[in-house]
Amino acid sequence: MKKKYFISYASEEFIKADRLFEELIGLGHDVWLDRKMLSPGNFFWERIKEAIKNYDSLLLCLSPTSVNSSWVQKEYEVAIDKSKEIIPILFADCIIPEYLKKHSMVYMRNAEEWAQGLNELITYLCDSYQTNNNLASTIDELKWLEIFLYYELDIQEGKELFQRYKRVSYHLTQPEDLKDLLEYFFKNSQNKDIAIQHFKSFFLRFPFSLFNRYKKWMKFVQHHKLSFCSDKHSFALRMTPIDPDSVTDIFYKNMQHYKYDENIAWTWTMVQKAGGLAYEL
Repeated sequence: MKKKYFISYASEEFIKADRLFEELIGLGHDVWLDRKMLSPGNFFWERIKEAIKNYDSLLLCLSPTSVNSSWVQKEYEVAIDKSKEIIPILFADCIIPEYLKKHSMVYMRNAEEWAQGLNELITYLCDSYQTNNNLASTIDELKWLEIFLYYELDIQEGKELFQRYKRVSYHLTQPEDLKDLLEYFFKNSQNKDIAIQHFKSFFLRFPFSLFNRYKKWMKFVQHHKLSFCSDKHSFALRMTPIDPDSVTDIFYKNMQHYKYDENIAWTWTMVQKAGGLAYEL
């Protein structure tokens, strides 16, 4: 049976907690986060205790605020009382409580550490739950390599990509989805090398379920000719975790009050903050 994970965090760290939740959910993990699961009027502490009881591990997100939070401490105590696995994740430098120093730490303090920390976390979670037997895995790999051959790509690189992706995802990208990815990047890149580079940068970072978001951001940049976005792909990649529909309304509203050409960069900075996209993390 697939393991389930409860995210414990301080409310001040909600942007990072939301991002962790979305990325783990996108990769097929069963994750509980109060902001996503509780509705107004719920007896929230009883619901939280019940969730911790029913989930296998506590993802304990550490920051100066959380280590001093009575709520986070109560969630930790319930998890210990129920003999749940504790996985500490360092969101920001803080004094680590003595009772956590025996645990291995996942570092996700900033943008540079986030990708590596997420990869380490997912690798650990997947290692504890094997979903594919050898035969199924071999068949999947052959399907992938057939697509790489069709696009005249390096087969060894295809094998390495398959093995790497398999380690971080419960649900392998379907062959037709892989074709859609490659076809899009080949069609919208200057040459084959750039197409492969862009394909890999998306493919190894996000699940296919977020591909439409990436394409929406690319269209948005192209349509508005955002002069401060010299690298459209990197910008769209950076924005992919955020639903474009949730921030573009703010963008248009701000643009009604400022000259388009003089204030667009400033306005977009405001949009990023409003959308929870201040990825200085």
